[in-house]
Amino acid sequence: ANALSTEEGLETCYTFSPASCEESSDWRDGTASSCTNMTFTGLDCTGYRLPTEAEWEYAYRAGTSTSYHSGTGLVTGNAYNRALDLIAWYRWNAYTGYERHPDCSSQFHCATHPVAQKNPNQWGLHDMSGNIAEWTIDKYGTYPEATVDYIKSPTGSDRSRVTRGGSWSSLAEEARAANRMDPLNVAGFRLARTIP
Repeated sequence: ANALSTEEGLETCYTFSPASCEESSDWRDGTASSCTNMTFTGLDCTGYRLPTEAEWEYAYRAGTSTSYHSGTGLVTGNAYNRALDLIAWYRWNAYTGYERHPDCSSQFHCATHPVAQKNPNQWGLHDMSGNIAEWTIDKYGTYPEATVDYIKSPTGSDRSRVTRGGSWSSLAEEARAANRMDPLNVAGFRLARTIP
C-alpha cells in the first residue's frame, strides 16, 4: 500500500521501522516478511490502505441488504448454491480437475482462480465472495454493538486482522456479506482510499 501510494505521489498510510521487519520462511517462496510495530495513520490518510470492515461490507453489498450481493438468501452448511455459483469460487465449485469435487477442503483438488471470471456486484466489483478472503484493517475481536465504522477492536490481537468474503475453501455461508473470519492462509487484500 505504501509503495503504491508513493508511486502515485500520495501520502503513505502506514509507518513502521524497517528494523522491525524480518523475512519469514513460513511462505512457499521464502520472500514474505513480517513487520511489527506498524502504525496506521488513520482514515483521513488519502493514500492506499486496507479498508475497514464496514467499508469492505459496504462495497460488497453494493446497495443490497441480502446475504449475498446477488440478492439471494443465506445457504447454510456444506451445500451447493446456484446463485452463489454465479458470483463466487467457493468449496462447491473451486475444483481444478475435470470432475466436480463435492468438498474443496483439500488444496490438492481446489485452488484460487483468475479474477473476474464470475459475475461482479452491482458496482462492478468482482470476487467479493470467495476465491480469496480479504484482509481489513480491523483487528479480530468482539464486534461493537453500535453500528459504527470502527478500527482496531480493543479486544483483538494486533497480529489478527479480520478477513471478509470467504475463499475457495469456504462454505457458502462463509462467503456472505456479514461473515467475519480470523485470518486464513488463503487471504489477500483489496486496497481502499479516502478521497479528499
